[in-house]
Amino acid sequence: MADKILIIDRIEDVFDKEEIVGKEVFDKTGESVKVKIGQGGHLKARWDELQAGMAYSFTMGEFKPPGKDVSFPYVKDFKKVEDEFVIKAAEKVADSSEVHKTRGVALRMATDIHVARMSQGKTATASEVIATAVLFEAYIANGAIVEKKKEE
Repeated sequence: MADKILIIDRIEDVFDKEEIVGKEVFDKTGESVKVKIGQGGHLKARWDELQAGMAYSFTMGEFKPPGKDVSFPYVKDFKKVEDEFVIKAAEKVADSSEVHKTRGVALRMATDIHVARMSQGKTATASEVIATAVLFEAYIANGAIVEKKKEE
């Protein structure tokens, strides 16, 4: 399995009942990995090394339970990334993902508005929908529109 490189945005505790059994680290796109205890506790001993704002390479493995057809990814090890080129590439991927997410939100909002207009008997061309989406994307980028996050 390939390594994952993430620039950590936030770190959350992973619980099993009331016991902390790992750390889940997220980048700004929402991509995450769970760093559990590790064999013999070798990863748990290093949880404090994980810091927001820093880039890490996570060596991934696959666990396939006996008799099952599915496998589950897990973190075997991690290390801080010092290579500036790798960090810049990871930032570019994360920024690109954010742009795509913003465009998707803007297009969905524009489509919703034009569908509502059509239900009132008005028409909308594809170019009008796209123009509205571009306008919404600009509003979102400038903070004028903030998408409400779904509560879990």
